[in-house]
Amino acid sequence: MWAAFCDELVHGAAGMKQPFTCATPEETRQCHAIFAAALESQRRGTTVAVFST
Repeated sequence: MWAAFCDELVHGAAGMKQPFTCATPEETRQCHAIFAAALESQRRGTTVAVFST
């Protein structure tokens, strides 16, 4: 993770030496919402909406 962060910091996302950039705050928020919905779904025993539109 540190290598990806330093690579992105030095070269920018377009010039990175590896194919994967660091997670953005929005991607982190989405991932948290998915995991929270999965935990809630397990607790309730039903499906849970991940994102409200």
